[in-house]
Amino acid sequence: MLSGARMMNRWRGLIGGFRMSSSSSSASIEDIFKTMEYGPAPEDDAAMTAWLKSHEHHMGLFIDGEWVHGGKDPRGVEGRDIAKSYAPSTGDQLAFFTQGNESDADRAVETARKAQVEWSGLSNHERARHIYSIARHIQKHSRLISVLEAMENGKTVRETRDVDVPLAVRHFYHHADGHRSWTRSYRIMILWVLWRKSFRGIFRF
Repeated sequence: MLSGARMMNRWRGLIGGFRMSSSSSSASIEDIFKTMEYGPAPEDDAAMTAWLKSHEHHMGLFIDGEWVHGGKDPRGVEGRDIAKSYAPSTGDQLAFFTQGNESDADRAVETARKAQVEWSGLSNHERARHIYSIARHIQKHSRLISVLEAMENGKTVRETRDVDVPLAVRHFYHHADGHRSWTRSYRIMILWVLWRKSFRGIFRF
């Protein structure tokens, strides 16, 4: 059985990297009204730049709950190909991406098969809790993700912030609700079957 703590650690490893830096201003309201200076925009790219820097602008492969062959992996890329990502609006390079090879794919598939055995042992309620957690983590870091997507593919931040990221969140909520609904529907179906059997011989169905 896959423990809840172990599952949560895996999700945190994948999504937990999206941490927005929160800076509190010491300026008082009176000072702000005197200077009338603008504060940082919610869609400022400082948090995105800091996140990329924390990964040394080199994204590896997420396999078996850890990042491998990326900027922080001492093994490096070990002969793997490297792709580059550029911001279409400025032409600046955002990051490097390690291209997985056949051995990486084999390891990922083997890990997924092992995880499937543990995942299938969870109840629908437990599965729903993990899927809900993914949705909430995406919501928590939605501004960072939306700015990162806008910078990487050239979309307007309005589209990524108001459409793409919320849609991804809704997908996870939908599937989490599906697991919970299936549990309720299964119970109702059992009750219906038992009720039908109880009247067998009295009424014809």
